[in-house]
Amino acid sequence: MPKSKYALEPGGEKSLEISYGTFWKNFEVRLDGNLIVAIPNKKELETGRIFQLPDGSTRERHLVPLRSACSNSSGPSGRPDGLRG
Repeated sequence: MPKSKYALEPGGEKSLEISYGTFWKNFEVRLDGNLIVAIPNKKELETGRIFQLPDGSTRERHLVPLRSACSNSSGPSGRPDGLRG
């Protein structure tokens, strides 16, 4: 299962972890190892989900076609990754 870690702030600790299985199944977002949201399949991920972090801030994640992601958005690391939010 691929996993990527990101910082919530530039230069901050990489405490946000995103993981998913084959064909975007079992997409999970964890903060400091604690599960924040679990999205079971690609269809729900494409629809999108807004989730709340422990500090009360919210994030939205949904899957977009890679072509669109490359031209219109980038991931937290600044590189296109197929996720928008």
